[in-house]
Amino acid sequence: MTSPSIQIIRDQFTEDAGVKAAVLRLDQIHPIVSGNKLFKLKPYLDLAVQTRCNEVVSFGGSHSNHLVALAYACKEASLRCTGIIRGEEPAQLSPTLLDCISYGMKMKYVDRKTFRDLLQDHSPLQNEQTLIIPEGGYGELGMLGASTMMQLEGVAEYDTILASTGTGTMGAGLIYGSKSHHYIHLVSALKNNESIKQEISTLLSYEPTNATIHFGYDMGGYAKKNEELIHFMNELFQNHGIPTDIVYTGKLFYAFYQMLLKQVFKKDSSILIIHSGGLQGNRSIKNGILAF
Repeated sequence: MTSPSIQIIRDQFTEDAGVKAAVLRLDQIHPIVSGNKLFKLKPYLDLAVQTRCNEVVSFGGSHSNHLVALAYACKEASLRCTGIIRGEEPAQLSPTLLDCISYGMKMKYVDRKTFRDLLQDHSPLQNEQTLIIPEGGYGELGMLGASTMMQLEGVAEYDTILASTGTGTMGAGLIYGSKSHHYIHLVSALKNNESIKQEISTLLSYEPTNATIHFGYDMGGYAKKNEELIHFMNELFQNHGIPTDIVYTGKLFYAFYQMLLKQVFKKDSSILIIHSGGLQGNRSIKNGILAF
């Protein structure tokens, strides 16, 4: 794993807002298991090795960053793995699924109702030699893994942390690992996902007082995109050389600039935006639409 760099962002928007801003480039730490996935998966895979599990099982859709990362990590750890895929097997497999298969993941396709049922009740998949990892690495182990991001070099220098959140695992981990001077701003990647507040509180076993979850930057829903988002992502790359994805980080950075305009952050705040990787999610759109 390559140590992540911290890239300073300075432009007219940050100058006008009177803030110092930077990006924790977790997208650069590994060519496959990049971003937050590496941190969330590590405790689960350590447990699988320690308990000598025969198989690791997890869940995701046909463009799941989580499953690609898991498939590669299991290959490296010499662990068998199975992906439970939401929906019937497509006639043409996505690049994500093809990658998972190339790394040795066994695929099991289930209809959407069965998928939802299995997320709630793992028992049909469970045996003594199988480790079940919830979708997206959700759970206490995933939270504890994500919390170690707050221990990375340079993070303690910032008072404001900005990150995307889906299942809430990463968000809970950032809060769990935060210091007394940190305030965490989380941007929901899902539409009207008010339940995320309870999910995070459940993982933490307490109600956090140093965090806010922001809604309304989902561009119509999870993994939805529009021309405004694509234009913004291209401009961000051209101005700062930062590639983003349509599911999480593109919307995160869009939210950041909207928050600057809305004066959400206090003047003189030092803001660290966590780039959580996931760039392979852009493979679901046509070539040539993005500038990177």
